[in-house]
Amino acid sequence: MNRRIVITVAGTAVVLLALLGQTSAVAVVPPAPTPYSPVSITGLSIASSVDKVTGGYSRGSSVATFEGRVTGPVSSSATLTVNGKRITAVRDLLSGTASWSADGSALLPDDHETVQALSRAFDQEWVKPTLSRQGALGGQRDLLVRLAMLVSEAPLGVNLERQQVPRPGERRLDKKFAMTGAAPAVESCLSDVMATTTAATPERISAVAACQQSNEDGILYFGDCSTYGRWLCHDADSHCFLCETISAGPSSSECMGECGPGCNGLNIYTYDCGDHDRCGRAHGGSTNPWDAECGDEYFEADDDFLWGWPNC
Repeated sequence: MNRRIVITVAGTAVVLLALLGQTSAVAVVPPAPTPYSPVSITGLSIASSVDKVTGGYSRGSSVATFEGRVTGPVSSSATLTVNGKRITAVRDLLSGTASWSADGSALLPDDHETVQALSRAFDQEWVKPTLSRQGALGGQRDLLVRLAMLVSEAPLGVNLERQQVPRPGERRLDKKFAMTGAAPAVESCLSDVMATTTAATPERISAVAACQQSNEDGILYFGDCSTYGRWLCHDADSHCFLCETISAGPSSSECMGECGPGCNGLNIYTYDCGDHDRCGRAHGGSTNPWDAECGDEYFEADDDFLWGWPNC
């Protein structure tokens, strides 16, 4: 006799049949849409159906429009258009594939401020009410929120080309080191470069880039949700890999370590997002126009934005 089993994978109910001791997937049932309260945020308009949500947001003379679509049982797409610049993302939970792109466009200050405001509006309209009732956003809304969070952190003036973001490995760890009272050490690589190359030459630019080290592969979540000194690292044009003990966690200043602008986000706390936060505050990063010092930290964190799940 067959037994019918229902499990939930990333918010989607999957129906299984167990036959003679063997289990095989035979159907995927999309989750019922979550009802939302009427829109009440100035400048924000939303229209939604079972498989699509569209809308717009205006901030002064800047305008953003958005669309999220269900493209399959466990896949979705999202599009943001900010002052004519189109940014897209797709994600398929079954195949573990995702990508996003602004077709090479770069954000200007007005674009950046508008997307940050839109991200805050999404947080107020969708995220907080959904979390308060322990519900789920649904694939299309979830991806829209994540894309707005990601774009709102983009370094200004940096061309946002297509990025392939496959599902990463995930770990949980506490990187906590005691303060020594000494200044953080800078790798000797940069000193060697400065001594052997000429300023503003292609040779120096290439050599400085070679000194810089990539950060965490995959997603490294904070080990717990306490707020204390965590070991955060970044590099920049003026120095190579630099690690410091910085207060990070939900109760830290502007939620250091959360993926997203300030304390608006999905409560995803990771070391890549913490490293980017620290770099941005030290060098301008995504807040100072034309400062791309934190571009590598930003792109290293995009998998945390698109694939990370709330851990705090």
